[in-house]
Amino acid sequence: MELSHLTEAVKETAGKGTAVTIRGGGTKGWLGRQAGRPNMALDVSAYQGVLDYRPEELMIRVKAGTRLQELNGLLAQAGQFLPFEPPLSGEAATIGGAVAAGLSGARRPYAGALRDYVLGTGLISANGEYREFGGQVMKNVAGYDVSRLLAGSLGILGVIADISIKVLPLPEAELTLTLERDAATSIDLFRSMKRQGLPVSAACWLGGQAYLRLSGNADRVRLVAKQLKSAQGAGEDDPSLWARLDGRQHGLFAGQGDCLAFSCEAGEALRQGYDWIAWGGAQRWLCTDAPSLAEDCGLAWVRHAASATDTGEVFSPLPAALMQIHSALKSTFDPGRVFNPGRMYQEL
Repeated sequence: MELSHLTEAVKETAGKGTAVTIRGGGTKGWLGRQAGRPNMALDVSAYQGVLDYRPEELMIRVKAGTRLQELNGLLAQAGQFLPFEPPLSGEAATIGGAVAAGLSGARRPYAGALRDYVLGTGLISANGEYREFGGQVMKNVAGYDVSRLLAGSLGILGVIADISIKVLPLPEAELTLTLERDAATSIDLFRSMKRQGLPVSAACWLGGQAYLRLSGNADRVRLVAKQLKSAQGAGEDDPSLWARLDGRQHGLFAGQGDCLAFSCEAGEALRQGYDWIAWGGAQRWLCTDAPSLAEDCGLAWVRHAASATDTGEVFSPLPAALMQIHSALKSTFDPGRVFNPGRMYQEL
């Protein structure tokens, strides 16, 4: 699909006077609220392909409908990867959906979040106008860092057409280890290793086991692994563990109701009996049928709904001042409030 075809499709769909639900690979219907009024679907998955790739400059620009699996494969051939490790919610998952959802994988606390690697974006408004942000001009005239603003926006500001992303070289070596221990001592271990500057690129606790991934120089990875095996009794595990966990975050505890993901400081005390602790202790998951529990713990949270038709709130409430900023941004980029209305918050 050419850009002109996509802009025309956006203009035609948005001009029908109803809300527009933007759809890429269709793998993240579980994240976000449902549209607050009758809507039409706009499928952008056919807009895919590489627009520019400069391995020597650690940059790639791709159309938003490009599948993550294909993008990962292309980068791997050049010995590079997406350092924020976007979760694969399904084979049809796209890079545009990953940016709109703003989800990062297990490497998040060690390499940075998705938004840290977005260099530029192309955005289509309701009238079919295509605008580029980022690149050599980091901000638009209104003063917004639009490219990063779109990360995690859930499509409420417009249709993301393309993305320029910073990539990194693949680590020389990686090794996944597991240790049997409880959640509290696992978090202590994760914090200690980070303070020591050890080559940890992922750390989580699940089912009475602490899991660690070491990445970097081969000799250093082998040395640290040997020390952990000797001093801590660590054993090696399947390295595909991280992709399996991240790819099924929303269904990790299927059949047990909603999942709540809490964001906190890695050293935050364990207030609940968490089912899964990720990001070295900075992200904690709790399975519950009572989402209101999240409001009692004082932490920012995201609800991964068990049902894609759920209309309840998905994100922790914003202070009034922040909601005003969100509303002003929505009015600036989507004055007709056409795109994904209510997907993030009912007011938006």
